[in-house]
Amino acid sequence: MVVIKGKNRIISDILNIKKLAEQVLDEIKKDKLDSAREDLQRIAQWDIDEFREVQQKYGDEQLALHCRTILHATQQGIKALEGRESQAAQKLLNSILLLVNYDLRKTQDFEKLETEVKNRLLALLSKDRLDKEQISTFLKQIKKVVSPVFYKKVELRLQEKMLKKPMSSDEEIVKQNLQIMFSTADGGMHSPQHNESIGGNAGQFEDYGCYGLNFFYNKDSGRIMYFGNSQYVPKNIRENYSEGSFIIALMEKEVPIVTISIRDKQILPRVRAIITQSAEEYNRINNYRQIRF
Repeated sequence: MVVIKGKNRIISDILNIKKLAEQVLDEIKKDKLDSAREDLQRIAQWDIDEFREVQQKYGDEQLALHCRTILHATQQGIKALEGRESQAAQKLLNSILLLVNYDLRKTQDFEKLETEVKNRLLALLSKDRLDKEQISTFLKQIKKVVSPVFYKKVELRLQEKMLKKPMSSDEEIVKQNLQIMFSTADGGMHSPQHNESIGGNAGQFEDYGCYGLNFFYNKDSGRIMYFGNSQYVPKNIRENYSEGSFIIALMEKEVPIVTISIRDKQILPRVRAIITQSAEEYNRINNYRQIRF
């Protein structure tokens, strides 16, 4: 007879399934899942002392077999839960699958296995691109240890990742520029410290007054590092980055960027294009008038 000492893993799993069944049963009270409700009630009414007695007399393997036999009788109701999005339902499906496949844990504790699966999934999703062979191999390895619902979601995530066009370095820089252009923190384009300098002191656009907002950018990449007039900008920013400015029109309902001024006449075409695209995206996101720079 083999009984786990200390933390009783299989009894703990059975208690967890019983608790999850009670939670899901409560969730589906308003639904018309009669078959699921009946089978969930059976699980929720499990007598834990009965399971402990089986374990004490025959050991974990026989207890797992006993659980498989009982759960087999509830498979129709359990299957009805596969389309549910609730976290409790997914956990219940996972827990039942693991108990039914208890022998998989002879060589490795499931909690470690689950963490490994999650970490490997994150590692795959972090890659620039995936091929079909990588996805197929990974899915085959996890299919027996996750619920059908979770498996399908992982499969879809990986397929979306495979089809998604990787973001280019220039697109990434534009994205970073937009973050600082919408930021209210110090150095951000919307920092409160710029308010005192806003006025119609930078000429006109059509019949509207304009103001200028200086920024400092990396002359090699086009990434905008800081917004602000020189006297308010940290010394290390002023000394290490090039300066430009956006001219912003003070319209009645819009404040679009209408002109880009770059002091460096030798600016790289790629860098100018990145800053221009950043300004265009800023106007587009705000639903401002589209300006040709």
